[in-house]
Amino acid sequence: MKLLERFLLATLLGLSASCQSSNPDLLLVTADTKFEEGDFQGAIVEYSKVLQEHPENLRATNNRGVAKLQTGNIPGAIKDFNLAIALDATFAEAYYNRGLARFKSNEIDGAIADYTEALRCNARYGKAWAGRGIALLKKGDRDGAVTDFKTALSVSPADWPDRRAVEAELAKLQKPRDDK
Repeated sequence: MKLLERFLLATLLGLSASCQSSNPDLLLVTADTKFEEGDFQGAIVEYSKVLQEHPENLRATNNRGVAKLQTGNIPGAIKDFNLAIALDATFAEAYYNRGLARFKSNEIDGAIADYTEALRCNARYGKAWAGRGIALLKKGDRDGAVTDFKTALSVSPADWPDRRAVEAELAKLQKPRDDK
C-alpha cells in the first residue's frame, strides 16, 4: 500500500475512533453485538465503557443490567435497574427487568410490585402482565394469574414470541381441577 493510502486509512480510522468515543449510539453497537452473540461478560465491559462517558445513558444502564442478570449477577443487575429507574421513573422495561431479577432471587412480593409498576408505566406491556401472572401463580393466586395471562394475550400482538408459552400456561390453569 502506498504511503498516501496508508496515511488516509489511518486518518479515517482515527476519525472513526474519535467519533465513536463521543457518540453513545456508536459505542452501543459493539455492546449490543456482544450481547446478541451471547458474550454477556463482553457486553458488560462495553456497556460500562459507554457509561463511563455517558452515565445518563438509559439504554446502556438497562442493558448492562440485563447482561448481568444473564451471568447470574442478580445484585449487580438490580443495581443497574435501580439506576435506570432513577434516570427515568417511567421506563417500564427497567421495572420489568428488576421484577425478573427479584423473581429469580425468590423475592416474589418485590417482583409483583415491580411488574405492577411496569404496568402503571405501560398498560400494554404483555411481558409484564405475563411476569406478574407467573409471580402470582408462585404465590398461589391462581385466579390472579389467569387474569394476568389473559390480559397479556389480549394486549400483545399475534406474533408475540411469548404467546405460545402464555397460552399453554393459561390452558393448564383453566383445566378443571381434580379435587380427589
